[in-house]
Amino acid sequence: GEMAKLADHIHIMNADTVTLCMPYYDIPTEKCFYVPHPSYKGVYGDYVSKEDARQGFGLKREDKVFLLFGHMMPQKGGVRFLSQLDALQNALDGKSRILIAGQSGDADYMAQVMDLIGGRDDVQLHAGRVDDQHIQRFFKAADVVVCPYAVTLNSGVVMTAATFGRPVVVPHSLEAITAEIAGQSVSYNIDNIEDCVRACTQAVHISEIADTETVLRNWATKLSPAKVSAQFFEALRERL
Repeated sequence: GEMAKLADHIHIMNADTVTLCMPYYDIPTEKCFYVPHPSYKGVYGDYVSKEDARQGFGLKREDKVFLLFGHMMPQKGGVRFLSQLDALQNALDGKSRILIAGQSGDADYMAQVMDLIGGRDDVQLHAGRVDDQHIQRFFKAADVVVCPYAVTLNSGVVMTAATFGRPVVVPHSLEAITAEIAGQSVSYNIDNIEDCVRACTQAVHISEIADTETVLRNWATKLSPAKVSAQFFEALRERL
């Protein structure tokens, strides 16, 4: 709130930012200008096939693969999602497989993660920085990218998923940024983590629709870094 008072202009990447922040602090609407988060079109390597990516992780064609990507921190909601693994397996006839990739969080948080996945053969944990050229392998291997965030206004992971044509599961707070891909994304109620299982199952069905990847990649092209950068500076110039 104090920072918003000091700023002359506030760039928001979620059209619902002011409303979503209202329970916590006020953001002056007249200071805000909206330009969306860019995709990563042309940023990361994009030449590995889904089959090759899966082979590298020992995954089968019939597996239903979910990716959790990014720094492992409590606010990312990973522990809550992982607490529902048995329910997810029941919903998908035991075909669910989880890839977790990203830098480790603090020791207490990682202990919680290990308590939930230790001894399971349906979860792979790849802790550590992921090289830019290897990012494609995780996203290409996945059917669905899950963003079970407790609190968030935008997501680079959502945009990375779209860049590689993968549908996403997101909390309701991200519905505004996925509005144009509503048919290729599924939102859920963060107050009911069991609803995330329903969303994941629905997203698997979406991933099996023939044009899903094309629609998402076209959206990522529309929001390519160069195009969004031009939008940002045009919007800022209008305010100066």
